[in-house]
Amino acid sequence: MAFLLMNIHIHILLLAVASQVNVACAVFVCHGPFNCSADMVNQLSLTPQSKWYTLTPGAKSMFATQWLASYGSCCRHCVWNLGYPMADPIVLASDRSSGTTADVLNCVNFETDFRNLDKNGNSSLSYDEATPYLTSGINEYLVNNNVMDPKMAFYQADISGDGELSLPEWHIFRNFWAPVHVSNVGPRQASNNGQVATLSDGPLGGFFYDSNLIAVFMTNSVNMLLEQYTYSTCCSCSCSCNGNCTCNGDGGKQVCGNFQYPPCNLADVAATAACEVKGFCNATRIPACSDVRVFTRTDGSNFSVLNYADPCDPNCAWDSSFVRESTTSEAKRVLSNWDLDGSGRVSVEEHYFRLFADANSDGLLSPAEYAAALYPAGGFADHDLNGDGNVTFIERKFKAGEVLGVRIPGLTSTTASGRRRFGTRAGAGVLAGLAKAMPGLTRQAWNAADFPSDFGSFDSHAQELKASSTTTELMQGLSGEVLVQQLGFSHYAILFQCAMQAMLMYQVPLSQHPWVASCPIVVYLPDAEPWVKLTPSTTGLSRGASGYMVEMWELTASRLMWSSTYNTSLATKGPEALDSAMTEPPIRGPEFGRMNIALFAGWHPLNSTQYLCSRSFAPSLDGLATVVRSNPPSLSLIVAVVGVLPEYSFINLISFLIVVLFGVGHLFWYLERNENSEQFNPSYFKGMIDSAWFLLVASSTIGYGDKAPVTGMGKMLAFFWLFFGVLMFSVFLGTVMSNITTQVAESKIDGPGALAGFTVGVLGDDATRSLQLDSVFQFSPKYCANVSHCVHMLYDTKEVSALMVPYADLVTTIVTGQLSTIKCGNPVRVVGDPVFADVLPSLRVCLVGELLYAAKYIVDAVQNQLDVLAAEGTAASLQTDVVAAARAGGGGGCVDSSFDFNLIGACIAVIGGYIVLITLDRERLKIWRAQKAAEQADQGYLTEPPAVLAFKYGKMWRDRAMANKGGVPGGADVVVGGKREEDMGPEETLSLMLRKVGTLNRGVAHDLRRLKHEVEVFDHAGDGARWLARFCVLVMVSLGVGLLYSLTAVRLNAEPKYIIPS
Repeated sequence: MAFLLMNIHIHILLLAVASQVNVACAVFVCHGPFNCSADMVNQLSLTPQSKWYTLTPGAKSMFATQWLASYGSCCRHCVWNLGYPMADPIVLASDRSSGTTADVLNCVNFETDFRNLDKNGNSSLSYDEATPYLTSGINEYLVNNNVMDPKMAFYQADISGDGELSLPEWHIFRNFWAPVHVSNVGPRQASNNGQVATLSDGPLGGFFYDSNLIAVFMTNSVNMLLEQYTYSTCCSCSCSCNGNCTCNGDGGKQVCGNFQYPPCNLADVAATAACEVKGFCNATRIPACSDVRVFTRTDGSNFSVLNYADPCDPNCAWDSSFVRESTTSEAKRVLSNWDLDGSGRVSVEEHYFRLFADANSDGLLSPAEYAAALYPAGGFADHDLNGDGNVTFIERKFKAGEVLGVRIPGLTSTTASGRRRFGTRAGAGVLAGLAKAMPGLTRQAWNAADFPSDFGSFDSHAQELKASSTTTELMQGLSGEVLVQQLGFSHYAILFQCAMQAMLMYQVPLSQHPWVASCPIVVYLPDAEPWVKLTPSTTGLSRGASGYMVEMWELTASRLMWSSTYNTSLATKGPEALDSAMTEPPIRGPEFGRMNIALFAGWHPLNSTQYLCSRSFAPSLDGLATVVRSNPPSLSLIVAVVGVLPEYSFINLISFLIVVLFGVGHLFWYLERNENSEQFNPSYFKGMIDSAWFLLVASSTIGYGDKAPVTGMGKMLAFFWLFFGVLMFSVFLGTVMSNITTQVAESKIDGPGALAGFTVGVLGDDATRSLQLDSVFQFSPKYCANVSHCVHMLYDTKEVSALMVPYADLVTTIVTGQLSTIKCGNPVRVVGDPVFADVLPSLRVCLVGELLYAAKYIVDAVQNQLDVLAAEGTAASLQTDVVAAARAGGGGGCVDSSFDFNLIGACIAVIGGYIVLITLDRERLKIWRAQKAAEQADQGYLTEPPAVLAFKYGKMWRDRAMANKGGVPGGADVVVGGKREEDMGPEETLSLMLRKVGTLNRGVAHDLRRLKHEVEVFDHAGDGARWLARFCVLVMVSLGVGLLYSLTAVRLNAEPKYIIPS
C-alpha cells in the first residue's frame, strides 16, 4: 500500500549527518507523471529518507514527503507513506529485507505486468485482460472467500470511467492494493448474528482498506524497515556488522548477510580519473566525491554506492531510531486522514484524490489540478456541484457514484446496450455517455459507492424522478424511480463538508458533532423576555443578547466548538417572521453551507414535515398551564347581582318581562277600567300606567295594596299573574345564586381536571383548536388572540373563570407586562400540572429539516448538550433566575383575608349619620308642632282637641244654665236671655241647638284640618324613615355577609401558588 502523507509545511531543523552528496555524483530529475525509472527507484531505495533531498541538485534540507511532492512526484506510486509521525512520516520505498514481497513493492514491475496483461496491445486493460491479476495470489483467496468482488474492484480502479484501465490507472491500482499483498490479508469481515457477512456484495465490493488492514501493514512495514536499516548501516557505513558484512567480488556485489547490495550507477564516475584506490573490496574512493564509493565489476566497468560516513561513524544516516510502531492516537489520526468520506473505509478513489490528484494537498481540486488528473476530460463543471470553483472529494464521489450506477447490472432498471459490450472500446463509449446523462444515484448505487449514513441516509435525500417527454431515454426509463438527485446530494454535501473538516481539524469523532467555523450558523432571535433579552444597541448581526435561552445556546455552542452569530432583524415581527428566516442553506456560491436556525421562546406551531426542532430548553414549562386569579374577588351578593346585569340571559329575561307586562297590562286595564275607575284610570295612557304598575308590583310579590282588581275576570287574571311573577323572579334569583355558586367554585379550581362547567380562555389558533380542549376537559371555551389578551379577560374583565395557555408564553407575558410588580405579586397563578407537554414544547431551536440531514445533525447535537446541561444542574440554575424575574415584586399572588377597617368605618359612619338625621328630624317636628300650637292660640284657634273642648265647654255651659235656674252647678238648667231652657219655646230651643251645633262644627272642622296636616307631616317622615330603615338593613346584611366571608377566608386560605413552581 502506498502511504504518502499530504504536504505539511512545517520546517524543523535537522541534525547534520554526514557530508552532502556532490551534485556531479547524484542526479534525480522527473520527466512526467508515473515516469519513475529503475535508476530512480534504486536511488530512493538506497538512500535514507532523511537524505532524499540530496538527490536533487540545489535542494535545501526538507522532509522526505516534502521532497517527494516538490521533486519526486513522478515516483509517488513507488512510495508508501505510513502517515505517522505527523511532521516527518515514515515512508517505505521498497522491500530490501529478507522477505518475499520485494516484487509487489517494486513499482518497476508494475509496468512489466501491465504489458504482459495487455494482450491486444492497445495500452489499456479491459476487465477480461485484468482478470488474471484479479484472481491470483491473495486476490484469488479474497475472491473465493467472498471478501472482494473483482468487477467492483476493476470499476473503481477505472477512474476516468472509460471502461478500461490505462497505465496510470494501473499504477494507481497496484500502488493502492500493494499493502494487501504485503500483509497477505484483506479487510475484515463483520459477524452478523454469528454468521460471517460477505464483503463482496457490500459497499465498494470489498475493495477497500479498513483499520485492521492498515494496522497489519504498518506492523509489517516497520519490521521491513528495521531490517533494511540494519543492513544499510553495515554496508553503506562500512561497519563490521559483527562479521555479517562481507564483500563478494563476483559481479561486483557487496553482500551483507543474505542481502546482495545493488549499486546505483553514475555515468560520470567512470570518467573520473583522479581516484584514490582503497583496499576495500576493490573499491576506489573518488577524492572529488568523498561520499561515493566506486566498485569495479569483473568486466572492468565501475558502479558507485553512496557513502555518508566514515566506517562505523555514529552519525550514519541510516538511523533506525525513528522507525517505530504507531500509538493508538496516531493510528486513529491516520485512518481519519485517509478516510475522506467518513465511512470508516478507504477506497481507491480516496487514495487517488488524496495522494495524486490533489497536488497541493489542500483538500480541493482546482481547475488545473482536475485537468492534470485522470478524471473524465472536460468534466470539471459537472463535478463542481456548488459552483465555488473547486471540486471536493464528496463532489467527485457523487459523479463516480453516477458512473457506478450505469456500470453494474441490476443497479438501475434500464437496459443499456453498453453493459452487454462492457470491456470493449465501443462499449466504453456508450457507458461514458450513459454516465454523463445519469440524473442521480439509485439506492443500489448509493450503497455500493459507500455513502456513510452518518451524514444522511438514502431516504433522507432521495426524491422521485419525474421525466418529461423531452428528457433522455435513460431518464425516461428511470421515471418514477427514487433517486438522490443533485439537489438532495448538495444537502448531503453541506453536512459532509462542514462536519468532516471539523473532524479533521479538531480530531474528534462524528459522534461529538463537530462543525467547522467556515460553515456559518446564523441564529435568528425573537424579543421575548426573560428567555431572550435584546439590548437597545442590538442591530443586524450583532451579539447584544442575553437571557435564559441565549445563555443555554452559548453554553451548547461552546461545548460543541461551534461558531455562531445572532441576527435580530426579525425580533419584533413575531414568530411568523422567524419561519421565513429558516431557509434551506445555499447550495452554491460563497455562502455554501450557511445554516439558518431560529430560537422560539414560546409556543408556535410549525409544520413538522418541513421544520425540525429540538426538545425544549425548559421541559417543566412545556404544555398548557391552568391559570386562575391570584386574588379571587370577595364573595358578595352585590357582586353576584351586578354580575347578572350584563349577561345576555338577564337582558333577555327583562325584555321578555316588559313585552309580557305591557301585553297583559292592556287586557287588565280593559277589564278594570269601568268598574274600578278610581284605581285604573279610564283614559288609555294613565290607565296603562296604572295596570303596568299593578302587574309589576304583583309580580314582585311586594303587594303595596294601593291597587287591586274588583272584577271577577280581573281577579282571575291577577291570580295567574302572581304565579308568573313568582316564576320570573325565581329565575332571576336563581341566576344570582348561580353567580354566587360560581364564585365559590372558581376559588376551588386546582388544576385542569376542575375546569368542567366553567368558561375558560384559550388561544384561538388552529393548533390549540385541534387539541379539542373543550371536549377533553368539558369546559366552555372563549378564544383570545394571544396570552396577554387571555390574561386581560381573566383578571381585568373577568370574562372567564380560568385560562389554559402555553406555560412559557404566560411567563413572557408576566415579565414583559411587569405584572409581577402589582401589589400582592402576580395577579394570576398556575394551578396543577401542565397538560399536552409532549405536543406543545415551547423553548426550542428549529431549522428547515426537509431533505436536510444537517438539520437532524444539529438538532441531535443540541439535544445531547441539553441533556448534559440538565444532568449537571446548569439548566436548573439558569432557570432559577427566570423564576426570580417572574416573582419580582411580590409573593406570586395573595388573598386579602384581613378586616377592611376603611370599609367597616365607612359603613358605621353612614349608619350613625342616618341615626343623627332621624333624631334631628324628630326634634324638628316637635318644635314645628309647638310653633303651630302657639300660632293657633294667638289667632283664637282651639288649643285643645275638639272632643276635649266640646266636653269641657259643654259641661261649663250646662253648669251655667243650671245655676241660672237656681240649681246647683253641674245640675242647673241653662239660662239664655233670662229664660231657662224648659221655659223656651220651640223656636228658641231650636235656635239654641243650632248655635251649639255651629260651635261644635267649627271646632271639629278646625281640628280635622289640623289633624290632616299632622297626618301628612307624619306620613312624610314615615316614608323617609322606611327608606332609611331599608337602606340600613341592606348595609348591615352586606356588612354581615362580608365579615362572615372574610372570617371564612382567613380559616380556609391556603398558601398561594406562584406562577412558577419552586
